[in-house]
Amino acid sequence: MDIMSHKFFGTLQLNKIQKNLMFFLIVGCFSFLVKNNAFSQQSEADSLLKVVSLTTNDSLKFNSYIRLFNITSKQELSKSNECLIKAESIAQNKESVYYKGIALYSRAAYFNYKGLYDSTYFYGKKAYELLKDSPFKQATANSLANMATGMGHQNAKIIEIFHEVLKIYDEIQDTSGIIYTFNTLSRNYTHLQKFDSALYYSEKALALCRLQNNDLSISTSLQKLTEIYFEKHQFDKAVETAFEAIIYAKKANNVNGEIWLLITLGNIYYHQNEFTTSLKYYNESLDKSITLGFNKHLSRIYLETGGVHLAMNDYARAENYFNEARDYNQTKKSQYGMMATLSSFCDLHLDKKEYLKVISCAREGVEIGKELNVGPDLTYMINMMGIAYLNLNQYDSALYYSNQSYQMSVEYNDALKISEVAQTLSEIYEKQGNFPEALHYYREYKTISDSIYNDEKTRIIADAENRFKIAKSHEEINKLNAEKAAKELQLKSHLYRISMQQAEAAQKEISLRLLSRESEVKDLELSRISSLAQKKESEVTFKNKELQVANAENLLSKLKSKQGLMVRNITLAIALITTLFGILFFIWFRKQKELQARQSLLTERLRISRELHDDLGSTLSSISVYSDVAKNRAIKNVGTEEVLSKISYASRELIDKMSDIVWSLNPENETVEQLKNRMLAFAAIMFTPCNINFSFDMDSELENYTIPVENRKNVYLIFKEAVHNIVKYARCTDVLVHIHKTEKGILLCITDNGVGFKMDVTRNSNGNSNGKAVTDNGLGGDGIRNMHARANSINSLLSIKSQPGEGTSITLLI
Repeated sequence: MDIMSHKFFGTLQLNKIQKNLMFFLIVGCFSFLVKNNAFSQQSEADSLLKVVSLTTNDSLKFNSYIRLFNITSKQELSKSNECLIKAESIAQNKESVYYKGIALYSRAAYFNYKGLYDSTYFYGKKAYELLKDSPFKQATANSLANMATGMGHQNAKIIEIFHEVLKIYDEIQDTSGIIYTFNTLSRNYTHLQKFDSALYYSEKALALCRLQNNDLSISTSLQKLTEIYFEKHQFDKAVETAFEAIIYAKKANNVNGEIWLLITLGNIYYHQNEFTTSLKYYNESLDKSITLGFNKHLSRIYLETGGVHLAMNDYARAENYFNEARDYNQTKKSQYGMMATLSSFCDLHLDKKEYLKVISCAREGVEIGKELNVGPDLTYMINMMGIAYLNLNQYDSALYYSNQSYQMSVEYNDALKISEVAQTLSEIYEKQGNFPEALHYYREYKTISDSIYNDEKTRIIADAENRFKIAKSHEEINKLNAEKAAKELQLKSHLYRISMQQAEAAQKEISLRLLSRESEVKDLELSRISSLAQKKESEVTFKNKELQVANAENLLSKLKSKQGLMVRNITLAIALITTLFGILFFIWFRKQKELQARQSLLTERLRISRELHDDLGSTLSSISVYSDVAKNRAIKNVGTEEVLSKISYASRELIDKMSDIVWSLNPENETVEQLKNRMLAFAAIMFTPCNINFSFDMDSELENYTIPVENRKNVYLIFKEAVHNIVKYARCTDVLVHIHKTEKGILLCITDNGVGFKMDVTRNSNGNSNGKAVTDNGLGGDGIRNMHARANSINSLLSIKSQPGEGTSITLLI
């Protein structure tokens, strides 16, 4: 503290009194934090970390890390991944399938949290194949569940797998697992519009929750029942169930469930065209979200509320709410939310006949959807583009997009969307004069629409019959209740007469007792008068004491006023000294910033000029030489294709280098998130034509982490060189890229499952190992040497590990 304070305060040239004052202010702030409980008590995670640090038992460590993963995965994925990696390292050294199986299905759960469902399925399947013949039944069921979760929209296959999961949970009598399985089966049957099956499993889950008497579980099960009734258009039952669910949600203090149920009520009334009631529940959910600071569903609420105003043709308010949703999703960087918002804007612009805006919003939404790999959600926006082009009389474009939407709808077996797109295609073909095709799609549209209408009509009739039966039974019950009430009234009348007789007898007895106690009352009156006299004497004594206390308080208040004046003067003095210190610090800080800015500007200019000379000079020179050769060959009438091809290649190389320099200089690309996006785009360009699967995994805490320009450029160029080598030599099918935050810095790891190569170590002129990898067939070459050179230039550590037939791993510690 003394060395740091001397260095800091010496720069500001403060005197000794000011230094001491600042020291006591810092100590006072620290004491304030301690007294106000700034350091919270140990949580369960802290306890588990302590266990891990103290024990040497691998089994205890493994289970603690897995539990830590389960806790932190709901809060911070990067921390949960660190725990999982440590658990995986323990499992690798164990022969038991238990350790390896638990680690694998936990890794599947991690990818599920990240939304990487292909990886979820892959690791869940590996865990199941390892555990299916083992005695660890619960782990086997969890692996199957994770595998099914990664299957996306394959609802029929998911249902088949979860029936197997249910058998295992029944065998081991895991009630919580059974409830989870019932709810999952219900949700997937709902997606398939098999509402009777969905209702069956949802009611079974609710019955088990009621047996457990768990308010939170009951609320969740009632919420799922509400959604099923809503999908069946049994709106009365949906409303009744929703209100009951809200009661249990309040008991369990489940704010998330309560807000979601209010949104569901708004949806129910919206589908019945009761827009005023719908807005009431949307506004109630919005107020509760903002008041309680629970903003998880804000985007959904804004979009639903805007949708109601759009249905009421109130375009201004609808656009305001859609803009609120867009701003919220941009702040939260929610790609799913942005896609939903763009879909709502498509509806708004289509209603306002702003067809070019419809195309723009839909195109942006489709790009996001492709990036998120959510195929079923894209069919609507692609068809919106078809409708917009149809209204612009651009029939070829309309046909292209509507056909694309139709094929995707058929692929995902979505009857409602097939009907909507078939109607659009019928209109397009009619406009083009292709009446056979128009008739074909119109028949398909009517067939599906009539089928949906008949199903809906059947549900409405069944619901009406059910209500009639209930009403009839209520009528009979009311008749029986009326007869019962009449008998009870007669009985009450008889009991009333008996009670009146008993009251008269009691009254007579009381009168006799009153007469006997009159003398006692007179004696009590005399004693009361004497007690009043004593009370007056005590009041006089009390008043004298009050006067003495008042005099003492007056004297004390005078002392306090003097003390307050002294405190005020000291406070003013401290404020003046603090202000002076702030002014001096601000002046010093501004001068330091100006010096740093000038130095940074000079350094940046030198770096840009050096890059332009090094990267572009040689390429331009080669283009010039090739141009002269092409000119000479043209004069001699010799073939110039080869030279022109080299000029074209050099030009493309020049464009790539310019693109990399411009990208690295752009201040908007300074975060790790932008670096990851550029790497992801380059990898897609290189790997996709070669049928190489690839995935990126990055810690969420690194999204806004900034990297200096020089470091960012060299990291990207090292990544490009690695990708080029994989495409040229690896002959792999899968590539995994990790970007993680470690104690030593940022770790970039690129792993492939290719043919690998034999590692060798070259030596410099002094005979010392330089640590650079060179293959036995010359694959290392200048590329790997350049990667090492770039890593050394930014003081980073590059490591390449490979063996023939075992793939290659490249790690860069920045």
